[in-house]
Amino acid sequence: MLSLAQSSNSIFFLEWIPSESGPKVLQYKKKKISFNSTTYQNFLTSILSDFSISSSNESKALSLSLNIDNIGITSFKYDNALPFKDYIKWYQEKVLGSHIMNNYDVYYYKLYDVKGIAMVIYINKKIKKNILESCDKNNLELKHLGIDIFSANISLNQIYKRKKIKSHILWKVAKNNIHYITYFKDNNLTHYMKIRVSKDIIPLQYIGSKENQKKIVLFITSLLNNKKKLKSPTNNIYVYQTKSDSLFIKKIIKKYKNIKLMDIGLKFLDVNRKNTNYSIIGFNENGNSLKGIDV
Repeated sequence: MLSLAQSSNSIFFLEWIPSESGPKVLQYKKKKISFNSTTYQNFLTSILSDFSISSSNESKALSLSLNIDNIGITSFKYDNALPFKDYIKWYQEKVLGSHIMNNYDVYYYKLYDVKGIAMVIYINKKIKKNILESCDKNNLELKHLGIDIFSANISLNQIYKRKKIKSHILWKVAKNNIHYITYFKDNNLTHYMKIRVSKDIIPLQYIGSKENQKKIVLFITSLLNNKKKLKSPTNNIYVYQTKSDSLFIKKIIKKYKNIKLMDIGLKFLDVNRKNTNYSIIGFNENGNSLKGIDV
């Protein structure tokens, strides 16, 4: 299995094969993107010239995780008393319009444990077409197409066995003080947030209930302001990053014992390593290649 994850201006390349003890990693590398990441035209030609596939790998399967900036994400409210498909039809006609529907593939997800709110994700059809054409050109079959932090949540489930936990938060620290928060209950998405962390916590986007938004913002604010009593929505908080500077992530882990570093390197890439290598934590977003696989 080949797995690629795009994060900002970098690509995370991972190759593994199945074995009796679970997936066996053959190689993993991180390099700056050398293709047009806004169109994905012929993207594999560039990547495979930098990353040689192992001769022992007979699989032609590929998983790909896109940077969240390459997709659209929004939400709408609906009435549970009416058929959901009727709201989708109304939303497509009255809100999205013909341009979006003709040029994007659109997906709808009801939030869990939140009444009447649906997440909408849409991806440009041209990007998707270019991805599939590049796979065909290089004799690879696209098995899974995911989105960064949601792909990382698959890593969380497969490696850390979160399915038995009633709720958890996955926190991504990105560049330019941008952070992404996903809150899951029973392994189902119940809240999504994009925030800017500076002197104050500035919500840039949230999908879910106002109550959950307030809880999460209050918790992060209290954490950064060194408040002793922190009210977290859940005791299971996992954090990772895709940027190179690790000062922030080390700081919050030290401050609050319930925040755990999500380190796919320690758990999957190099099981004998004792110390954390913060530069490879971004490989968490290759997790969609592990879907349904025991690690």
